[in-house]
Amino acid sequence: MKKPKAPLFSAARISSLAALLVLGVIAANVENPSKSKVQVEEENGIVRVTWPVSGSENGTVVFSMDEAKPLIQSMAVGGKTIATGLNPSTVLTVGTRNMDDAAGWVAFFDNPPKREYKRYSVKLGKRSLKVTEKGAHTTVSVAEASAGNFNGEVRFTFYRNSGLMQAETVLSTEEDGRAIVYDTGLTSAKPDWKNTVWKDTSGNIQRVPLNAEAAATPLEVEGRTIVAEGNGASLAVFPAPHRYFYPLDEAFNLKFVWHGKNYVDLLPDSGLGIRQELNGDNRFVPWFNAPPRTKQQLGVFFHLSSGDGKAALDSVAKYTRGDHYKPLAGYKTFTSHYHVEHSLEFVRKQKEQNTTGVPKGLEVPGMIKTFKKRGVNMVHLAELHIGETPRMTPEERLPLLKVMHEECERLSDEDLLMLPGEEPNVHLGGHWISFFPKPVYWVLNRPEEKPYTEEVPGYGKVYHVGSPEDVLKLMEEENGLMWTAHARIKASMGYPDRYKKSDFYKSDHFLGAAWKAMPADLSRPTLGWRVLDLLDDSSNWGLRKHVIGEADLFRMEPHFETYAHMNINYVKLDKLPKFKDGWQPVLDSLRGGDFFTTTGEVLIPNFSVDGKASGKEIASDEGEKQLVADVEWTYPLSFAEIVSGDGKQVFRQHLDLSDCDPFGSKKLQVPLNLKGRTWVRLEVWDIAGNGAFTQPVWIGPKAAGDFAEEAKSLPLTEDALAGGFDTVIPAANTEPATWKWTDANPGSEWAEAGFDDSAWKEGKSAFGSPTTPGTEGRLNTMWKNEDIWIRRQVKLPENLGVKTRLLIHHDNQAEVYIDGILAWKSANIETRDYSVFEITPEAAAKLKPGATVTIAAHGLNVLGGQVLDVGLVTLK
Repeated sequence: MKKPKAPLFSAARISSLAALLVLGVIAANVENPSKSKVQVEEENGIVRVTWPVSGSENGTVVFSMDEAKPLIQSMAVGGKTIATGLNPSTVLTVGTRNMDDAAGWVAFFDNPPKREYKRYSVKLGKRSLKVTEKGAHTTVSVAEASAGNFNGEVRFTFYRNSGLMQAETVLSTEEDGRAIVYDTGLTSAKPDWKNTVWKDTSGNIQRVPLNAEAAATPLEVEGRTIVAEGNGASLAVFPAPHRYFYPLDEAFNLKFVWHGKNYVDLLPDSGLGIRQELNGDNRFVPWFNAPPRTKQQLGVFFHLSSGDGKAALDSVAKYTRGDHYKPLAGYKTFTSHYHVEHSLEFVRKQKEQNTTGVPKGLEVPGMIKTFKKRGVNMVHLAELHIGETPRMTPEERLPLLKVMHEECERLSDEDLLMLPGEEPNVHLGGHWISFFPKPVYWVLNRPEEKPYTEEVPGYGKVYHVGSPEDVLKLMEEENGLMWTAHARIKASMGYPDRYKKSDFYKSDHFLGAAWKAMPADLSRPTLGWRVLDLLDDSSNWGLRKHVIGEADLFRMEPHFETYAHMNINYVKLDKLPKFKDGWQPVLDSLRGGDFFTTTGEVLIPNFSVDGKASGKEIASDEGEKQLVADVEWTYPLSFAEIVSGDGKQVFRQHLDLSDCDPFGSKKLQVPLNLKGRTWVRLEVWDIAGNGAFTQPVWIGPKAAGDFAEEAKSLPLTEDALAGGFDTVIPAANTEPATWKWTDANPGSEWAEAGFDDSAWKEGKSAFGSPTTPGTEGRLNTMWKNEDIWIRRQVKLPENLGVKTRLLIHHDNQAEVYIDGILAWKSANIETRDYSVFEITPEAAAKLKPGATVTIAAHGLNVLGGQVLDVGLVTLK
């Protein structure tokens, strides 16, 4: 009996029951785009999917439920058939993960291709139709599938108002310790498209007529895409731009597409598709994790469009903006951790060419062309990553540092800033990255007879570091940053957890960690969960740390597949610093959390909670808070997660964004209850595993325990004060001053110069209780509660010296700001009298002759006597 031809499913109809069953879904103010329908119809074993690809054209894919026939009867767009008689064809390679290694599933230093593995052609089994819907995404499951001990299904997902569709072979195994890779595409016993088209790595279009008997050939292409060109319409085949690429040291272009007959002797028909090189870069080649009972999604994208193959390639390129990071007003793009070893190559070629100038071939290195092609504004290198670096003598190391500094300056211009940096990996434990705001000369070892610093002709001040204390002191003196490289994996397995209680980690000069999509697992909808979990953990530790994106790559050349392995940080900067002026603003923005990180396709140019951007502090957890975020995307969105913590637990609120068409921008507005939470951040992910995340917004003032987590700031020694000092701004030990003060929490902006303190009380210093040592005859305002906030505006003398320091009496914890910039913070100790302290370089920069500044201080005491008073002195 003939079945009636009727639509089974419509993407315009949303199941309220399904929405209710999704645990943790919350509402968002996202306007719904056009509600054009995806229609799925079945008649006599034929399933027809029709969906709008543009305002004037539909795409059509027809499936056959007859297991004796090709699964895909035809693919067409705008009434023009591109190809017929196709099968989704996948080769699954199954190897082993070394589960005897402590890294287990968090492995990079592993090599499945060097152990026994097997390759399977995925077999299609029983065909049946199952249709599911989520927002603008309609998924059609059409056949069972198997490969060795892996079993599952084949499904296709169609995306409203786009020529985009995704084919996935979803497989699981009960076996433990499996690592996999896969190749996939479309094959046909009677291929009928006209030409195969791709773009070579020089950007030239290549077009060859279809030859159904030609042997399968892998191709090195630009943009990871190959096209079947028909009569007036084309079908592009391409992978997810990042998710398909497991981590490697080298971003080689390993011929990631193929076309032809009898691919790897397992797919006998002719076809085209995507592929992986089993041996990768021939270093460490970890493949993908495939833990037991996980649904590994072996996906590939198709894009149907009218026009020729070039037009199809151009359409696909839009999903990654041409593998180019979009410029955003108020931001500059920053990428970090590159072992290009340009400095070593420069010296080697100078010797080979017997020259003291720029060697031939290095006038404009390939890395410069590559970074500019990608739209990168700032590149932070990790040079001299060789085994002997930690043991190098000054005579060996300093000339290399000089080359690095000079070459970074030479290669920088108005569009690209090359920044010197290293992965020193000494003294702290694990691997870590160093970053200074200007060229700094330092040696990674310190023999007993060597001083901490010395003047070296030709180099100036040179530091010798031989301990964690030396490293921290260097970072403090040069206002540098450091962070854990590839945290919790590779040679940083167990870090930063193992040193989270150390002084250097607690310091504001330790940024946090770096994010990369490593390890890889195709059952997960996101990337880089290893470091996002660390960001949540460290936020719950009470340490206000940040995470930046890192590439951790070696060579960078224009013909490499660099985009797949990269990510980018959008750093808030009005302009690109010039090398000669230093790049302190870059470090300040990173330290302040003024950036977001992305794979490139999803952008979050604006984000705030209760009006506070990432890295800033909300005064209180009381009352409803509003999360506001501007989001842009290329691939259709999947979901967002609002992640928060209370110091112990991590909470995730799932925000379904599947109703968003591709190439959009929206403002998300989500009301939040953050009672008891201490931080909150945002992630946004699309259907290809691309995503972006913000840094946390901190909630509430730091608790007493948080002060103890800060790096200690001790008074200057008697030797340092041997020359004496002159008073600049008096404290109560010489002349009491009038301050504004409050013992009620004033919120997060209280230290800023423009803060309205008109409602605060007035009182003379010092503030405290009469039982506190050092207050006799100096105490003028009683401080009775645990907290006190004080602030005053002062005019600095025109003859202000360069060695200005803070004069402080505190019991027991305190922090001092100058124009909202942290100048000093105590540990859980107290002074017995007025003492002199160093000022952070950022705050010291505010102290200019004749300037008017606001000095603000916060005191906290939970037991015994208490006092707070602040002045300024100049060392003689």
